[in-house]
Amino acid sequence: MKAVKIKLPFGLNLNNVLAHILDVENGKKCGCVCPSCRSPLIAANNGHVKQAHFKHAVETACDGGWESTIHLAAKQIIIERKSITLSKYTSVVSGIDSMGIKHIEKKNIVPKGKVIKFDSVEEEVGLSGMKVDILAMKEAKPLIIEILYRHKVENQKILKIAEADISAIEINLSDVTPDDVLDWETFWSCINDPKRIQWLYNTRELALKMSLENQLALKIQQAEKEYEQERIKEQKRIQKEKSQLVNALKDLKVLCSSKYIAQLKKGAEIHPSWKVTRQYLPIPWQELPEFLNVEVTNGDWIFGCDRRIWQAAFYSAFICYSGKPFSIRAVDDWLQNKAGCKVSSCVKNVGIYGRLYPELVPADISSRLPSSWETLKAYFRHLQDLGMLDFLGPDRAYRGSKWFQVVSKEPKKSKNTSDSVPF
Repeated sequence: MKAVKIKLPFGLNLNNVLAHILDVENGKKCGCVCPSCRSPLIAANNGHVKQAHFKHAVETACDGGWESTIHLAAKQIIIERKSITLSKYTSVVSGIDSMGIKHIEKKNIVPKGKVIKFDSVEEEVGLSGMKVDILAMKEAKPLIIEILYRHKVENQKILKIAEADISAIEINLSDVTPDDVLDWETFWSCINDPKRIQWLYNTRELALKMSLENQLALKIQQAEKEYEQERIKEQKRIQKEKSQLVNALKDLKVLCSSKYIAQLKKGAEIHPSWKVTRQYLPIPWQELPEFLNVEVTNGDWIFGCDRRIWQAAFYSAFICYSGKPFSIRAVDDWLQNKAGCKVSSCVKNVGIYGRLYPELVPADISSRLPSSWETLKAYFRHLQDLGMLDFLGPDRAYRGSKWFQVVSKEPKKSKNTSDSVPF
């Protein structure tokens, strides 16, 4: 890209100061020369041109006019205004703990949009073996300001800046167009835009990073300590659950024994639940029908009573008295909390922990873990086969529960007939 094709907005006047095209006389009277090649310029700003600009009086192969203009104008306006709006500068350190989790500590050194008013500003200053575009001072603290148009500050220069321990920024004007320099204020808005500023070095970062690294080390140390505490806590929890499962399996063995079932049968007529049920069910104990004495999986012991008790209690409350649709969950909850047909905690523990630690459960139990819901499901299927219940569908609110509708208080079919819906 050759600068002769770009309309220059600035020229050097007789005082060797950049002058904007709108601030000089028209034509050769402007008295300006090109900032790059120093050849005379002509000002075209008489209102007959679409955009006011300088042009070379004699066509020349000058290819640095635009770049030189941008550099000089940027330095001049910063020197005049002795101010700049800085971009955000954040110091960040990170580390990974023994669990492979990344931790980050960060702190803002310079807040976004911080305005600095300088005490003095100089251009083209020789410093620590390098020349800087601008050296600005604020309370005896220097700030190097570099102007970027085509070439970024080289890494070697950045290293020298770091060795000199001087804060430095770079203002990126590489995309500035003639429209951005229509006047000084428009151009200043580009220069003073924090989005165009990149920090090259900040003197406070080294000390702050050391502080952040110490904080990060403590943070990782604390995190690893908490991980270890959680690991020990988890091991204790697992050991406790396994112990509960072992004890529950021992208790379950007792509940499944013929001796315990015989005890339940022997005390059936004096069970509190039967004493209440018989008031609403006008059928003597000895005359209970077969559908209230159905042998189903674990039904002889799981509710802590003879199977006739919980079946009669259910029949009285949900078929004879209510007759409304019901779910397995609702019946189970009513039997345990209202009818007094409690399921032993060992059954629940075996069901919960047996699934977590199947290696501790004997094969004859693990193949079908005891569950009051499964027992009720088997009983309701029997009543469905007798034509007393209809299957309505799954309980959407509770996984494993099912809904049923009462059809008849008495069996309508023989047990051999089965048109039930499998579930």
